[in-house]
Amino acid sequence: MKISTVAVNKGGVGKTATAVHLAFAAAERQVSTVFLDLDEQGNSTYTLGAHLAEGISATMLFTPDGANEIRAYFAAHPVKPGITLIGSDDVLKEVDRYPVADIAQNFMASIKALAEAGFDLCLVDTPNGGGSIPQCALAVSDYVLSPVEVEHYSIQGIRKLVTTIGNIKFGNIDGLPANPNLHWLGMLPNKVDLRNPRHVTNLAALKAEHNDYVVPLTVGLRSTIADAVASCVPVWKIKKTTARLASSEVRAVANYVFETMEIN
Repeated sequence: MKISTVAVNKGGVGKTATAVHLAFAAAERQVSTVFLDLDEQGNSTYTLGAHLAEGISATMLFTPDGANEIRAYFAAHPVKPGITLIGSDDVLKEVDRYPVADIAQNFMASIKALAEAGFDLCLVDTPNGGGSIPQCALAVSDYVLSPVEVEHYSIQGIRKLVTTIGNIKFGNIDGLPANPNLHWLGMLPNKVDLRNPRHVTNLAALKAEHNDYVVPLTVGLRSTIADAVASCVPVWKIKKTTARLASSEVRAVANYVFETMEIN
């Protein structure tokens, strides 16, 4: 099972929209995908709710019995191609209050149980900022993708994430093993308005400073993407002419991610 996390430090940059569209694109490829909504806001759970695995929750992944409960669930519900959602729940916000060392071992055991169940792909939506939950997600991930608005505050937040990724790779966080195989897919310029001179300037500056770590694609400021996630469908199912360009951009991102991950 390959694991990809979508992580950013700042909210409102399109993190969840990116994550759920990767899930929709994986489903089109008939990839057996487990989606973990580790964000207490539960926006991914709303959009992907039709695929919810009833009886298991995101909080369960961090508990001592979580791995055994996952094994029992998937023994009764064999994995099939498409999306299986492990949704956010009301107790999840409590998890991030614990030191990472207290929950990391349980989470890693739960991830192992999901791999044993037969999933090919695990996609993870994380809460904004730092904390135990994003650190646990990155510690088990093979890849991480970071949407970023071409605005000053968002770019500043990415710099903090770069530090966190480095600390995860080299084992500099107490309670977490090093994850030297964590591959950063890079920053995805999102909600870009090329008619806005500030966006054009900031995008150029971002590429100049982090050239090797900027995804060679952009997603524009497209209202139809928000329409899609609110309607619980991918943007390419929105019946509007304005959705065509958004669909092309989002599909290009999914193709880039899955080609890099060698997901067919």
